[in-house]
Amino acid sequence: MWLFAVLLGALAAGAIRRDDAARTVLVLLAGVSTAWVLGLTWHGSAELVHDEYAPMSGEEYWRAVVGPAAVAALAGIAVAVVGLSFRGRSIRICCAAAAVGLVIATVLQPGLSINTIPAAGVLAGAAVRVAVPIGSAQTRSSRIFP
Repeated sequence: MWLFAVLLGALAAGAIRRDDAARTVLVLLAGVSTAWVLGLTWHGSAELVHDEYAPMSGEEYWRAVVGPAAVAALAGIAVAVVGLSFRGRSIRICCAAAAVGLVIATVLQPGLSINTIPAAGVLAGAAVRVAVPIGSAQTRSSRIFP
């Protein structure tokens, strides 16, 4: 899934011209990637771990080990989704905060990093895609080459 997120994220960032559409695709891609890894680890813990002598069940183990990282990751994705409704600088702040949330999730559970770091990169790409309003600032190239 991480490779899919990286390749599709790069394609979306480069091919989609409208910033709001590109941001939406990138945020949804990061959300799907994160939900996929959390769902897959939950399924693996719940359905594939059965030890009658273990001190806790697979679900309890997942909640104890992956739970804090899952909360941080889902909070980050929620901030990014809410940020899609804003305009201007608020979008950049929300997407950057969401990327930081996924990095925090990675610190809490490094085993998830194979999927959370690419999702954080996709969210950082969404933050970069925030357009500067026309007339508010000039680019360096427009000052050099009028």
